[in-house]
Amino acid sequence: MVSSVETLEDALASELTASRDMVVDLPSEHGRLRALGAAIKCAGFTPRFGAPPLLGEHGAELGIAAQ
Repeated sequence: MVSSVETLEDALASELTASRDMVVDLPSEHGRLRALGAAIKCAGFTPRFGAPPLLGEHGAELGIAAQ
């Protein structure tokens, strides 16, 4: 089987991606953030997603100086 190679934007906007809930919208300090959803689906389990930390957000807790 042969198929075309899609751009990232095309792949994320595809019907298959939408039907598998592979893209999630997350709240972010800078507006909407699109991220990848869970690739593995399990009956009775609903994954939860949150926005990733901002650059340097947890640096003090880890003993890393801000740059």
